[in-house]
Amino acid sequence: MSEEDFLDYGDVGESESDGGGAPASQEADQIDLYADLTGASEVSENQESYLEVQQRADAASAKSTKLSRQAALLQKKCDILTKQNTALKKNISCLYKTAKLEIDRKDTEIQRLHAQQVSRGQGKTR
Repeated sequence: MSEEDFLDYGDVGESESDGGGAPASQEADQIDLYADLTGASEVSENQESYLEVQQRADAASAKSTKLSRQAALLQKKCDILTKQNTALKKNISCLYKTAKLEIDRKDTEIQRLHAQQVSRGQGKTR
């Protein structure tokens, strides 16, 4: 008998000689009768509790699966955007370098034409 059983049924072992009144077997039968009733309701409560926990676990599992799919989708989108971002940075860099080279080329051409004009004597303005 565990300590818990002792606390719940402490007077079960008393006999008539101990002053317990009814014989121990009658008290044991009464306790068993009530224990069955209590046990039935506890089983019912436990089953209901189990079902509630199972439903919550199923719902949590479904939500976890849904969130995992969403996370995978978002990761895929993030990877695509990262690749696009890298390509755009590379393109803008190329455009900048091309524009800078074109400006330098035109500056050089302007300086060449200006020097040519000056050497012909046409650099004077009215």
